[in-house]
Amino acid sequence: MTTRRTPRRPAMLDAEQAENIPGAEDGARSSEVAHLVAQTLVGIEKDSDQNVQHLRELLESGGVDTVSELWSASPAGTLPGTLWRLYLVYQWYLRDPKLVNERFRQGLSALEIGEAAPVERPEKSMSTLMAELAALWQAKTSITGLGPLLDKVADFLHVLASGVSAEWIKDARDELADPVTLRPQALLQTASDLKLSARAAKANRLD
Repeated sequence: MTTRRTPRRPAMLDAEQAENIPGAEDGARSSEVAHLVAQTLVGIEKDSDQNVQHLRELLESGGVDTVSELWSASPAGTLPGTLWRLYLVYQWYLRDPKLVNERFRQGLSALEIGEAAPVERPEKSMSTLMAELAALWQAKTSITGLGPLLDKVADFLHVLASGVSAEWIKDARDELADPVTLRPQALLQTASDLKLSARAAKANRLD
């Protein structure tokens, strides 16, 4: 039986936090605010306003859990939509590392990778990837570094889907239930979404 390590569903912004995000008082779920938070996280500074600097300080201090759900309604091909998908992957791993590790091992076996298999043990390989995602949530990953990270996560999801199925979350009551995770062939579709986003990021077209 797995034990959930961290809360998945973040609390929405309180009044003080909302004041530090320009436009949040007019609707914290708006597309404009979702993009601003996403851009600030990866170092796209389009505004030098003091409130934006406060937002960056919030993100650097680990405050992504507070604002991440702002991205949940964003389309797959956008920066906030891409970050939302990465966030769901990360939270799934934090909650069920044993399950995810086992599915990763099964996927490697099913793909018969042979010499192309990672040199590191699967657990270590996954731990390294999740450390990279953790750095992203602390605003330590630039937009130029996002493309390679997206490729890695997409490849990781392909391996997971190869082991058993492309299922991710089955129960609509699950706290990780989301249109991204509940759809048929969810892992493969999310991997495809992230590959497209990686291509756009490398071409400086992910916004």
